[in-house]
Amino acid sequence: MVTNSNHRIKKYKAKIDSSLIGKRYEATKDLATRKQTKVFQSQYWIEKVVKVIVTGVPSIFIHQYMNFANEIYFNKLESEREIIYCRWLRRGLNEELLTNISKVLNYRFPPSYGMIEWINTNDETQWDFSGPEWAAQKFTIGDNGKDRDNTLDKLRLKFFRTENPGLITISIKGEDLTGPDLSVATYDGNSLTTNHNGEWIDVPMPPITLQKSTNYSIVVRAIDGDFVNYINWRANMVLPNPGGGLWVSMNSGVNWTSIYFRNGLFEVWSKGCPFM
Repeated sequence: MVTNSNHRIKKYKAKIDSSLIGKRYEATKDLATRKQTKVFQSQYWIEKVVKVIVTGVPSIFIHQYMNFANEIYFNKLESEREIIYCRWLRRGLNEELLTNISKVLNYRFPPSYGMIEWINTNDETQWDFSGPEWAAQKFTIGDNGKDRDNTLDKLRLKFFRTENPGLITISIKGEDLTGPDLSVATYDGNSLTTNHNGEWIDVPMPPITLQKSTNYSIVVRAIDGDFVNYINWRANMVLPNPGGGLWVSMNSGVNWTSIYFRNGLFEVWSKGCPFM
């Protein structure tokens, strides 16, 4: 009687074929799966799908993708799935892998971008500035979009240039325009259109959390420009919401004055999980 693998090797001078054992295990597993409940069958199918998608991922993380896939598959409410997706994304899992798993499970999320605040209509006029003259547009989370926390991804602004204003610095500040930049980026002002109708430009921004019911400001300056070379911000002439509107500083952001019937046209965008 063979009692263990070593005894088998000595008795029959045969080595254990690990590939054969693996095949027999999979065949047994398939048979067991067919005899189990639909839930078990689904979990087994999910496991096989996820393993293919996450090939090359360290094994320590694979179970996290498995857990994500099971949560997505067995939660049929779209709102719940969105929350699940964002929760696992925030835990540091790869966005592309999460999206690919979601697609295989017949759930497409998220849209690449979502606009969370904006003033982009009634394009009637413009405001020009350069050098020590800065411009700022105030806005409040929840004015036009949903009142919830968002992760900033990019700004869209409608500008045109006169001559060559040079590098533009664009930042997000709090309601207090003299406070620090919360997120800052630059854009080549010399690449803007000279058409007075302006053009929408995309400005990727370092991500920050824009908190619900909170006031912020988009601050734009072209410090290398002058009275010949300057930026023009397309604007409307609609009475702004309380605390909003276009503001101007004539001394590089030290003091600010509200331009009462004027709004610089803008859009604030979030990527991935705007509701978290």
